[in-house]
Amino acid sequence: NLRVFYGGDELFTPVIDHSQEKIVEIATTKMHELYTSNPPEYVLKRLEKELNSITSNGFDVIYLIAMELVKRSNKRGYIVGSRGSVGSSFVATMLGISNVNPLKPHWRCPNNDFVTFETPKEVENGYDLPDLNCPNCGAKCSKEGMDIPFETFLGFNGDKVPDIDLNFAGEDQGFAQKDVRELFGEDFAYKAGTIMTVADRSALQMAKNYFVDNKQNINSAYAEYLADQLIGTKISTGTHAGGVIVIPQYKGVFDFTPFQYPAGDKTSDWKTTHFDFHSIHDNVLKLDILGHDDPRMIKELERLTQYDNESIDLSDSNIPLVFSNNAINAYGLEITPTGLPEFGTDLTQKMLQKTQPKTVSDLFRISGLSHGTDVWAGNSEDLIDQGIATLKEVVACRDDIKYGVPEKEAFNIMESARKGMYAKGKKSKAEPVALMKEHGVPDWYIESVMKIMYLFPKGHAVAYTINAMKIAWWKINYPNAFTAAWLTTKGEQFDTGSFTLSAEEINAQIGRLKREILSSRTNADVKKKLVKSLTIQLDALKSGVTFKPVSLENSSAS
Repeated sequence: NLRVFYGGDELFTPVIDHSQEKIVEIATTKMHELYTSNPPEYVLKRLEKELNSITSNGFDVIYLIAMELVKRSNKRGYIVGSRGSVGSSFVATMLGISNVNPLKPHWRCPNNDFVTFETPKEVENGYDLPDLNCPNCGAKCSKEGMDIPFETFLGFNGDKVPDIDLNFAGEDQGFAQKDVRELFGEDFAYKAGTIMTVADRSALQMAKNYFVDNKQNINSAYAEYLADQLIGTKISTGTHAGGVIVIPQYKGVFDFTPFQYPAGDKTSDWKTTHFDFHSIHDNVLKLDILGHDDPRMIKELERLTQYDNESIDLSDSNIPLVFSNNAINAYGLEITPTGLPEFGTDLTQKMLQKTQPKTVSDLFRISGLSHGTDVWAGNSEDLIDQGIATLKEVVACRDDIKYGVPEKEAFNIMESARKGMYAKGKKSKAEPVALMKEHGVPDWYIESVMKIMYLFPKGHAVAYTINAMKIAWWKINYPNAFTAAWLTTKGEQFDTGSFTLSAEEINAQIGRLKREILSSRTNADVKKKLVKSLTIQLDALKSGVTFKPVSLENSSAS
């Protein structure tokens, strides 16, 4: 029988009984647990605004599913990191989906009898606030609030479909995906299918090969015409690494898409959608359940040190200094940013050296700059080098585009800039430039915005940086545990004999491998991974960690 496929942009989400009442109750209860029985009006209004947007657009089910998946992974002993702009949502924080608190900077008493948002104006996030004791009970207040607007996540009108991306520990990713199937049933949960198609260059080569195979002279114009017909043609299908499609219980899968088995293997544990997700993304819910090293590494550090990651004081002024090579550990030795997630690339290391971050806000900006496209090189870097602007003033994340421009207009400029619409010439610059000039925005700032091809959400930058800061704290206080955890969770290639070498010998080995990588492609990937592990070993020796060789008595079997 032929089925009618849904078109248009109507989203069909699964049903959870009393979902609207549940999300309101859970979020409100948690707010009162943290922000007193009589919360500040600012907190009440933020929660009410978000809940109204979420429930009126039918997004409550999406939040509740994400909450349940995070809760289940937490029970298995793992933390779950948020990614993307979900860190902009205070409701997501109250539901435990995100560890980013998007409210303005504030002090909050752990005994829940005091909270204040009256903080120094120059301080941009809670972690950079000075210490404060509760005026009622004397307890040391926690310092929170990353100051991220909700609009970045659900749009200015609160009606943009939420894309809640979650980073599960790599070893727990498969279990988290199966949790979705357990929640909704095998007939309603499918892996997102992908379709590989012929690319532009491949199409032209195939067209030219047609002439060669038929022993004809290549007609370039006709070859280009044939190539145009080939571009986008399906080659094969695959499976999205983290995407799980949820079909609502009141519909059938064939209302939206046929399904198939990956690579035609009917013994496969999962079935995949036949259509590429982009063909049905307006109509069905996709959950991005992604694997990441950081949650696994943090769990390993907790195991090795018996120290809970939630107990780490991220306002510790030593933590930002690790990223600028200015921190000292308990042995009086230098701690470097080597091996810290998201801050270990050559580009980011150079950015850290140039900007010398001193505050947590500096780290958030560097994360945003390093993940953007045409935001740093040829843009913010030049402005900083020429003394035109400071790190604090440049555009680093989507949420930075304000500068006195009215909120709605600033949001629209941000949306266009983050997609590179101005830089690609797909949108006129005239109106936004005139508007920014009218509100006194400096020319250098306007030019910077117009160059951007992609801009990172602050919620994502904050979530990644929080994990990096936690791992940096362990690196300061437990350098041996940090080294062991890195080598266990991220190390992919080892030369076991190198563990007994001196720093000079390891340095020589790294130099030799780098020369071999440049001069030959043979085993280049293996050698690059070995250089990474050796770099961690060298860094560990400099911070006072020593190694012993593999031992039958003391080493794990694996």
